[in-house]
Amino acid sequence: MNSIDLDITSENQVRNVEKQLTSNEISEWLHQGSGFKWSCPETQSLLVFGYGSLVWLPKFAFHNREVGYVHGFVRRFWQGNISHRGVPGSPGRVVTLVPDDKGVTWGVTFHLKGKKQIEAALRHLVTREMINGGYEMRTAKFYGHRTYDILTFVAMPDNAHYLGPAPVETVAATIVNSRGRSGHNLEYIFNLIDTLRREAPQGVDNHLTSLEE
Repeated sequence: MNSIDLDITSENQVRNVEKQLTSNEISEWLHQGSGFKWSCPETQSLLVFGYGSLVWLPKFAFHNREVGYVHGFVRRFWQGNISHRGVPGSPGRVVTLVPDDKGVTWGVTFHLKGKKQIEAALRHLVTREMINGGYEMRTAKFYGHRTYDILTFVAMPDNAHYLGPAPVETVAATIVNSRGRSGHNLEYIFNLIDTLRREAPQGVDNHLTSLEE
């Protein structure tokens, strides 16, 4: 059955069986430390929004993926990276979300279902985005086939890797001259642009366009 076609009664029945994790429950899981002893019930679900490398390279199992957008943010290459797209002393640049009242950022939301899938994805994301990347967990509204509460990861200005705004020429030069263990920084931006152009052609991103030019 397609979830988009569910009537109100059926949708309520689904929600009674499958409850989406709250940000407080996820925070409780994170605070368990490296042992990850918190156990997720089988009936839980979690939605994770990706707007950077997660768009084309999630590296975790998921139930399905959905293209859509979040309001109130713009995508910017303001976060430094010294592992995957740069090295210590010469960081590459990767994207983060920056608050903007009129902003719209297109990306992909991954629907995770059940204990095994959720816990495996969170383990991966905590290491990838928070421990190695310097990002923090945030929640937002995602607009796709329906409106969802989603989890995403945002680099705040006070994190150690934050580079912040710079002229387009400076950002572009950093990307052209940076490489990390996952490859060249150019690969990152080209994969992001190509995937969004293919899957979300309606989503205009002036920042990406200016860098591509």
